[in-house]
Amino acid sequence: MIDEIEMFLHVNIQSRLISSLKEDFPQCSFILTTHSPLLLTRYRNCLIYIVNAFNFCAIQYFLYY
Repeated sequence: MIDEIEMFLHVNIQSRLISSLKEDFPQCSFILTTHSPLLLTRYRNCLIYIVNAFNFCAIQYFLYY
């Protein structure tokens, strides 16, 4: 788990970090937390969980270019 991956990192470095993790550990799943919608738009076909104080939901996120 990586909490608030966007903190203290430039957005390009955030993306490179995530790409490196995916390449270096292809059999692993990662749990990342973020407040950055920009970071989410860089990845296609991911499962996003939205959590707040009152409810919890999961959405399948597909980004088509």
